[in-house]
Amino acid sequence: MLAQYSFVDVMVFIIYALILVISGWWVNRSVNSSRDFFLAGKQMPMWVVAISILATSQSAATFLGGPDQGYRGNLTYLATNIGAFIAAMIVARWLIPLFYARNASTVYQLLQQRFGEGLKQRAGCVYLFGRLFASGARLYIAAIASGVFKSSLSAASYSSIYFLNASTNESSTSLASKFCNFS
Repeated sequence: MLAQYSFVDVMVFIIYALILVISGWWVNRSVNSSRDFFLAGKQMPMWVVAISILATSQSAATFLGGPDQGYRGNLTYLATNIGAFIAAMIVARWLIPLFYARNASTVYQLLQQRFGEGLKQRAGCVYLFGRLFASGARLYIAAIASGVFKSSLSAASYSSIYFLNASTNESSTSLASKFCNFS
């Protein structure tokens, strides 16, 4: 499998992995609980949290497809990123202080505290269904990419792709039907 990579490519992978492991250990050496880990001890400035939220929303398809669209003259991608930046600033200014004040870790906790369990479950279901459709789009993009390399794929590779697709969609659908009770 590594035959297609040069020595420099392998070294880049190894150095990147080492940087990730060492920086992860260094930053987390003073973490005492999972709450400290996930909320950074509530010591992060709001602008850092806003940038983190914005960066989390970017997928590989967005990262690769957006510049291509812009180069072809379609600046819709640029407009959505400007909108996302504005939204991140609104979140940083008004929502994150609300999370801190109510001691909420997730938007679902905040919804539960403010509006009750029912709305929290409905919001979770809407998010889950959205992720299901987004996963389908990402799998479709991966299928297009794998179609480009079709000649190098074996029957086992195709079986793995189909199994992964089916299991991902089945598990998402099962979760949705188990936890989403709209009655």
